[in-house]
Amino acid sequence: TADKNSTTSPIRSYGFDVLHDAIVNKQNFLPTLVQRLASADYVLCSNSLCLINALMRHITDQYWESFMDLLDKLNVRKAVALLMNGVHGDELSKHLLEFQSLFVRQAYRRKRTQVSLHIPLHKTMLEEMWTSANLPEEDGKWRKIGFSTEAPKWEIQRVGYLGLENMHYFM
Repeated sequence: TADKNSTTSPIRSYGFDVLHDAIVNKQNFLPTLVQRLASADYVLCSNSLCLINALMRHITDQYWESFMDLLDKLNVRKAVALLMNGVHGDELSKHLLEFQSLFVRQAYRRKRTQVSLHIPLHKTMLEEMWTSANLPEEDGKWRKIGFSTEAPKWEIQRVGYLGLENMHYFM
């Protein structure tokens, strides 16, 4: 029988969890993969984008947020946008369209992710938004920076974590 805790078990030998462990152990893997999107070698670009798409397609909930944040820090979207401006064949076009589709799916997932003060990152982002406003602490503080109520969490619910990220970025 397969044992999930065994390192040689068939259960532990595939899936995003195993890939995530390998990515963590080889910290230059993703940066190198993203850099290869700018290569003059068409096949290298195509294979690199195909691998990025596969990682995005099969990411598990456990690693979704950290992996997507890492891709954002590596400017994957910018690298793909530059790749779109070049001349490419049908195979690369297929991978570019798949990347766009996966990116939209990830954005929708961020929109559906509810903002919660119990999630440290969400709470920190809200606190940083208030701090960057550089206003004195008093009643009505959230209204002063543009919210309709004093409960920004409830106003952001329609746009979820995606809306919070965008507001935080522009503050």
